[in-house]
Amino acid sequence: MISARRWGFLCALAFGALPAIAFASCHPASTFQESRPVSDLRFRVVPRATEWLQGADVIVDLEIDNHGPEAVDLIHPMMNGERQPLFRLRRPNGEEVTFAFGARWPEGKPSRRIKLGKGQGWRGDLIVSDAANMTDPGSYELSAALEQGALAASAAPVKLEVYPARFRRIAAALGRDDSGVVGAEAVILQVGKSKLSAVAGLVRETHADIGEASIMNYVPRADVPVDTVDLLAPYTNTVGMKSLDRWVAAASHKSILAVESTSGARARISVSAPIAAALTPLLGGDRRLTVSALLERGDETELAATTLSEPSGGEQQASLTRVGAWPGRAVAAATLAPEKLGGVAVFAVAYPETEAAVLELWQWDRVAPAERIGRAELRGWIPEGAMAVGVRSDGAIFASGLVRAAGREAPRWGIVCFDGKVGSRNSAPARLVAEVSPEGGLLDAHLRYFESKAGSLTGVALLRPVRNSGATVVELPSGKVRPPAQAIPSRSQIALIPGQTTWYAATLTAESVELRSL
Repeated sequence: MISARRWGFLCALAFGALPAIAFASCHPASTFQESRPVSDLRFRVVPRATEWLQGADVIVDLEIDNHGPEAVDLIHPMMNGERQPLFRLRRPNGEEVTFAFGARWPEGKPSRRIKLGKGQGWRGDLIVSDAANMTDPGSYELSAALEQGALAASAAPVKLEVYPARFRRIAAALGRDDSGVVGAEAVILQVGKSKLSAVAGLVRETHADIGEASIMNYVPRADVPVDTVDLLAPYTNTVGMKSLDRWVAAASHKSILAVESTSGARARISVSAPIAAALTPLLGGDRRLTVSALLERGDETELAATTLSEPSGGEQQASLTRVGAWPGRAVAAATLAPEKLGGVAVFAVAYPETEAAVLELWQWDRVAPAERIGRAELRGWIPEGAMAVGVRSDGAIFASGLVRAAGREAPRWGIVCFDGKVGSRNSAPARLVAEVSPEGGLLDAHLRYFESKAGSLTGVALLRPVRNSGATVVELPSGKVRPPAQAIPSRSQIALIPGQTTWYAATLTAESVELRSL
């Protein structure tokens, strides 16, 4: 299926026409003439969703089917200058606008045509919000009429509900392949009138030299369960953004739902214990998704994972398999090694011992049992709940975590780093690279690593205090401490997104999301 916007672009290239645009005008209802119905020709407008985020692309599928005994010849619905089909959109305030969506053909150029034999059909889609203003929240009604000589058909009106932006969670989908192609998406949990939905927008650096970026229009990915508490977006080591924008996962306290929005494939992942934290899903070059989580099992924490088969539609059932278990409240992070290194999953885990933070590295090829490849201790500190891990193209592993000083002295927090290598036994010591003592304590901490196109693995830790809006940035692995380049709202959800020369914090409130350079 090809969108109207893409058809217009192709037309402009092939025929020297202007890009496909809408010819729109406002009219009262009486000026829109409903076409006479003909039983042999069926015309339908089918919305992609019933609820749309304010500002998102509102998309409908167009279907024309020939049920008659003979072939019919029609003007191409998306490649013509003859105002066919004609659409009518009624806005929430009652105003109506009529428009056609086709290329403005140069004078003397005939419109493209399609021939539909008996039982044949044509499919396309229309970005309604490109053709007519749909920025106001409320209920819209779209109808359409097709009339070409003796052939005529009307599409039944459909409702399009646009809701004000109400956001709950945010995650960043990141991708990098062995050639250095990178990409990022912001994936957001949207609260609709009667459901929760995951929507995604491509992150684009508008001026990388000054740390300026934006998020392109959000598109729906999947509806998720109403008991969702965390939204998950994948990291991939395969070709750029290929497949990245398809997967989303939603975690509750009792299960995880993964949805591949292109094929409609769904995987319900059951767990045998409450979920303490779900980790970043990992998408390999084989298009299989690895899902992992920390489970609460009494006085220990278990890391469990599973790899889903390549999506092909339908629904599959899966359960998590034990990777390892540790005493107390463990924290963990996950990433994929590059494809040329086998694409193994790498986990960094931290757990407390007597006034010490124990740090471990594990790798798992998703078939054989997981293997511990590194262990280190940092005395006088205990893990505090945030971890990050990254793998460089040469197999070097960098891991970092937030730790808190043990004992009863004034609260102090630090960032600890420890390194390893894929496929090797590692015994490098843990090192404290930064230390902070924010007034009132820490509200939260966010850590992430990413390998740049130049091949250097960089990371960042964003620490936010409880009592004010001042934040601290720790550059990883160097440990350099500095304030962020822009103010970071203290009461917002955060996702960290790498750029060409800087990192960005995607800050989400109930009404909006903004990118701020770090």
